[in-house]
Amino acid sequence: MPSKRAARQSEQGSVIRDSQAAPSDDIVELRAQFELAQARLRQYDDRVGQLHERLEQGERLKAEFVATMSHELRTPLNVVLGFASLLADEAFGALNKDQAEACQKVLESSERLAVLVNDLLDVGRLEAGTLPFHFGPVDVASVVHDVVDHMRPIATQKSLELKLELAEDVPELTADGDRLRQILAHLLDNALKFTDQGGQVGVRTRYDRLSEAVTIDVWDTGIGIPAEAMHRLFERFYQVDSSNTRLYGGTGLGLAVVKEFAERHGGRVSVESKKGDGSTFSLLLPVNGSLGSHEMLIS
Repeated sequence: MPSKRAARQSEQGSVIRDSQAAPSDDIVELRAQFELAQARLRQYDDRVGQLHERLEQGERLKAEFVATMSHELRTPLNVVLGFASLLADEAFGALNKDQAEACQKVLESSERLAVLVNDLLDVGRLEAGTLPFHFGPVDVASVVHDVVDHMRPIATQKSLELKLELAEDVPELTADGDRLRQILAHLLDNALKFTDQGGQVGVRTRYDRLSEAVTIDVWDTGIGIPAEAMHRLFERFYQVDSSNTRLYGGTGLGLAVVKEFAERHGGRVSVESKKGDGSTFSLLLPVNGSLGSHEMLIS
């Protein structure tokens, strides 16, 4: 019969053998888990690759769709605008008062629709990276005059005083003249739309020699913007009043387009406003190059 000492030695040997066997089992299990993780990672990589290919295909299809819609929407709309303009100018014969008023409404509605269509198409082309920008020397005073003259009939119709203050020392900008006109047209259209009859709307230019930047302010004495809406003002499709009974139309794309166009020029747009006390939108653009920051400023 084995002694107690021998039994204890036997138990100790068993413990040693068990402690040596356990790590081996753990290594096998860890290796299996590692190989399984690698297999899953390869499946994940394959899936990511497939999704990436589908995303690129979707972007190509979206770009093609936007290009097609750009042509299909603008072509008939331009025809409507052209004939409405000819009718309003009495190119096909004299109009009586009722006919002239009806023709003017068609022309105004067509122009409004053209702006909305262009905004939608521009946003789509911006996302697809297919919206062209053509930079060159731009005379700021000339662009501002063009936009103001185009908008003046709207101001007259609403009995609004439209003021213009142009600094004489403003130099030429390196910019896309057509995009700059779009920016100013959006800002001035908003100012006219949200200013009640008898109010004032104005455009002024300033030049800061130190920063070599031009500022174009579009201000109004209109309804102003609530403080809680300021941080979302430049978001796409955002409307300060989104109810079905809102008084002012629009898609909520105009200011989003303004912000993105300004940033493409290396500039930025800011706004100062108080509900019931008018608004001032300021477009800050570098004369040549970048301001070094594309952050939107809201105060």
